[in-house]
Amino acid sequence: MIVRMGKRKLGLALGSGGLRGAAHIGVLRSLERHGLLPDCLSGSSAGAVVAALYAAGYTAGYTVSEMIDLALGLTADKIYDPHITWRSLSALARHWLCRRLSLKPPTSWPFPKGLLQGEAWERYLVSLLGDQQFRDLKLPLAILAVDVDNGQSVAFASAALSQADVTLTGATVAQAVRASTSIPGVFVPLHLFGFTLVDGAVKASVPAHLARNLGADVVLAVDLGVVRGGVEQVENIVEVISQSLHIMEAELTSYQLDQHANLVVRPSVYNASLRDFERIPEIIASGEKAMEALIPQLKQHLGLE
Repeated sequence: MIVRMGKRKLGLALGSGGLRGAAHIGVLRSLERHGLLPDCLSGSSAGAVVAALYAAGYTAGYTVSEMIDLALGLTADKIYDPHITWRSLSALARHWLCRRLSLKPPTSWPFPKGLLQGEAWERYLVSLLGDQQFRDLKLPLAILAVDVDNGQSVAFASAALSQADVTLTGATVAQAVRASTSIPGVFVPLHLFGFTLVDGAVKASVPAHLARNLGADVVLAVDLGVVRGGVEQVENIVEVISQSLHIMEAELTSYQLDQHANLVVRPSVYNASLRDFERIPEIIASGEKAMEALIPQLKQHLGLE
């Protein structure tokens, strides 16, 4: 492998997309093959997971190959709490019925802030990332979340970032990823330092601006987009919420990437859903293929050709 020796810093911005986020690993495998290693990373939601694991690789030992093994070993029980869904659905149904009948729900009927508490997901993240903080990482990393109480963008990093409304520097990397992956309505928001934090994709599904803020001269963004052409049919409430958010994000993402990214990779994984664990190898390969096609352009941006 030839390691890049140019002076232009490469920032990699990884976007949201549920299980489609495995495509980010394929992108990293392609970059590694060509010696085009990122100097800094940013991520939202699924992108935050991969960005955090890669940045932590310098201290916790997660190489791209090991990240592939983690992805292939991913199962529903590592993400979803098995005991909370029906209780939450029951509460939602009761509140909906009261609203339809113009009745005030009893105070003994607490309305859930999400279908899932996220306890299983939190445990899994801690098992991977431990108690590392951003200052412990040798590779600069920024993760985006949103305070649902006031709409502020909240970045997690080792130092203040001017492109975010608020920067939290004292959180662990695992806490940052848990916050950034809190899909509204699906996972209960993370309450941290007085903030009520949800999925960073609410404000920027691909936080290219944070990669720029970390000092990148060239920002490579990975946009996993939205299911197109009616190829994928949603089949449950989790997928309805997630897919609706992706649809709302699409135009905003396009505008943001025009402003902050030098090059955008768009793997063809639009028809992979939150339940398609068996398709992870295909998704990784799709990310790798999409990046390989753009390697010549990336080298041009970096002044290597």
